[in-house]
Amino acid sequence: MNENCNVKIINVNLSEILTNLKLSELKSLAQSHKLKNRSKMKKQELITALEVQLKNPNILSSLNEQASEQNLVTFSELLVSEVCQNTVDFWQNKGYLFYQDKSLIVPADLALDQNEIVSDKALNSLVKDYCLAAINLYGIVSIKKFIEIYNSQNDNKLTKEDFVAIFNSQEIEYIKLTDNYIVAEYILVSDNLSIEQVLETQGDKPYYIPAQDLYLKYADDFYYDDSPHLEELRNYIVKNYTNDEEVVTSLVNDIQGLISVKASLDVILESFYKYKIQFKSAKQLKKIVPYITNVQNNTRIYTNRGFSDNELRIMRGQKPQNINTKPIKSKKIGRNEPCPCGSGKKYKKCCGR
Repeated sequence: MNENCNVKIINVNLSEILTNLKLSELKSLAQSHKLKNRSKMKKQELITALEVQLKNPNILSSLNEQASEQNLVTFSELLVSEVCQNTVDFWQNKGYLFYQDKSLIVPADLALDQNEIVSDKALNSLVKDYCLAAINLYGIVSIKKFIEIYNSQNDNKLTKEDFVAIFNSQEIEYIKLTDNYIVAEYILVSDNLSIEQVLETQGDKPYYIPAQDLYLKYADDFYYDDSPHLEELRNYIVKNYTNDEEVVTSLVNDIQGLISVKASLDVILESFYKYKIQFKSAKQLKKIVPYITNVQNNTRIYTNRGFSDNELRIMRGQKPQNINTKPIKSKKIGRNEPCPCGSGKKYKKCCGR
């Protein structure tokens, strides 16, 4: 079918149509929706699972978004306008559109209230942002904890089933969902760590959970807190290496990103070479290390569940560790002042003779 055609809503239930499909067709639909354990399901189990999936308004909301991104007709438009072959293929592949008696049909129980779908689209987007923020802050978070955080900041409460359905209905790059955890893929691939190893490193550290407005800013991979230590590093680079604003900004962003994933000092220093900045001596190299160390101590990292090292030290009643990068000015000692050598004598009768 190459020309545009119309879609009919017929008075038949989805379950009836699914029952008439072959097992191979049901498995194909299940694969399209990435249903878990689909290979082990019998025909009736597949029908039941697909019916639950297809009737979930969150799934349909996400598919509407995918259709729009591909310049295809959304489900609501599908019901009232002519559609092209690409649109037919998309919705048929997802199980919302069927051929029957040489006509394109939609089961009556799938013709959902479109106002509800608009609302669900916003929900999908919000849950996605929470996922990205949680991963950027914690690296790994249990689904239970994630839902606890989300529900504490939103009136529309999520269940685990709601969340899993929303997650599986949209593509969220670089995030993996297991039975119990939401995981940043780079931890498993680049860092070559297991979920258990990361959880062991995190131990019983608390979760950094700011108010919603700030929390959602962390959904942006390039968002980080401004800090005086980062500004000091930037100024030091400008003063001693390059005043090219674009290079400095990119380099500082790279350093911040590497620190946030616990990169070693050697790896951080290698990032300078990417911008053709060479250290002329060991002394020059040594001078910049304190600036980087201060940023390390004050950067949020996933192994601390979003806290910086210094924030955790303060919470434990310890002093924050910051290196003084300002030049120490020598103070002139008065002749009647105590001698700095610690002898207890006046300076004029000791080292000041």
